[in-house]
Order: sequence, then C-alpha cells, then structure tokens
Amino acid sequence: MLRGLWRACFGIDPGPIESPTLFECDCGLRFFHPARAGDADFYRATYASRRFRAWMTAPASDHADFLAAVAHIRPGDTVLDVGGHAGAFATLLPAGARCTVIDPYADHYDAGGVLCESAAAHAARVGPAYDVVTGFQVIEHVEQPQALLRDMLACLKPGGLLVLAGPSWPSQLTELPNMVVNAPPHHLSWWSPRALAGLAERHGLVVLEARNLTGTAALRRVYFWLHRLLPKMPVDAPFRAAWSLHVRLALVGLAQPLLNRLLGVGPPGLFTDCFLLARKPGGTGAAD
Repeated sequence: MLRGLWRACFGIDPGPIESPTLFECDCGLRFFHPARAGDADFYRATYASRRFRAWMTAPASDHADFLAAVAHIRPGDTVLDVGGHAGAFATLLPAGARCTVIDPYADHYDAGGVLCESAAAHAARVGPAYDVVTGFQVIEHVEQPQALLRDMLACLKPGGLLVLAGPSWPSQLTELPNMVVNAPPHHLSWWSPRALAGLAERHGLVVLEARNLTGTAALRRVYFWLHRLLPKMPVDAPFRAAWSLHVRLALVGLAQPLLNRLLGVGPPGLFTDCFLLARKPGGTGAAD
C-alpha cells in the first residue's frame, strides 16, 4: 500500500518496502521497524517530482524551526547546516555569520554552494570547527539517529550549540490518514521534545530548550483542510488500506488549494515539529 501511495501521490516508486511496525520507546520516540531509509535513487526521484517540491517547499521565513534557531546565532558565528538541501536556512543568518551547508544528495537538485557530503565525511575532513551545528528535518530520515548525532557533534566546537528539529507526535501529520510522507522510506521516526532531550543527554549535552513548534502559515496551507475534513487516525494505526479512505484523501487534496484561497488556512492548530537546543560541554560557547 505504501508503494502505491507514493506512486499515486507523487509519481515516485520508492522500491521494495518491508511491512513496518510502529513502535514507541519509553523516552517518547516512535519509530518504524524494519525501516529502510530512502536511497539515492529514491531521493533523486523525489527532488525531480514537481508535485513533491510544490507540496513541501516554503520560504525560509515560513519555517518555525529556522526562526527558533536563528535567534541563538550571533554575528561572527560559524554554522554548519547538516542536510540543508539548497541552503535556505543560511539566508536568515545575521550579518557576519558564516554558514557551510552539506547534503549527501546535493547533486540531485543542483544546489550551488552546497557540499555533497555526509556529516561523517565532513567530520573526518574538518573536525570540530563550528560554533553552531544544525539539523532541520533530518534526524527522522536516518536509520541510526545516534550515529548522525555523533557525527554532528564531531563537527561542533566545545561549548558550541547543537540544534535539531523533527516531526512531532501527536500532531496534525500523525493524525492524518495514510500520510505517506510520514512513513518509510521517507520518515523512519517521529519525535517528541522528551525524546530529543533524552538523545542529547545520552551524549553528554546540556539541554537548553526542548519544545514543540506550531505550524506556520506555509504548513497550514498543506495540512489544515486535510486535518479538518479527513477522519483522525489512531496514533497506533495511522495507515489503513481502504478505498473509501483513499478516495476521500484524493478529493480533499484536490480541493485544498481552492479551499485555501476561498476560506483561508485557519489559526495555528496542533504543533507539527519539535525543537532542541543543546550545548556541547567545554569552551565559552555561543550565545544562548
């Protein structure tokens, strides 16, 4: 069913998907198992899909996680944005701050100035060179979140700031039926402030903030009418093979642009993301 939804919604064949089960940890993390992360071919097709780009892209100033992070960056700070796509976050930094953007799939969308490099490769090449290391909507895509965090910390100076943001649960996204972008091979895990804080503390970081973020206007244009008009799914069973559900999802999705124009997108509702700000011990550190 997941393969069929990817084809129908975005014209993408994600390849074989093992039937995943959704688990919940005591720490507040939800994750799929078994879970195969999207490979290079999957993300090449994703970035080439006009429908996917139109559905998911928004101006940098419309990202609640970007705005939460940029408030803690000072002029003169060196910033590494891990998995930064085309570098949108860098456009919000204060004058004098310098940003390096890395993304292992950068060559798939011809992002000028973005290094086609993983966090592990960058850490091995550069070492702890940055005052701030960010990862926006990245941690949910990897099979080993702890390995990603270790690689990010290897790029961060002692006393530097780490920023993570990912999809939260429960949220508008997790309540929507058959929301394929929130499933393997795209999203492998759903996070909470408690889970992000636990991850940071497990690796010796000092947690400064761990909180939820409500959706911006750009996100509400994507989710508001879907959330308003479709049945709410139980958090333990967000996917169901039912033609009636598929048809309702398709009809509301087609009508959504018109509803947005005629009726607007409503006030902020449930949060959609969770945000972590943490400090690496040692050094003088960037501003809080």
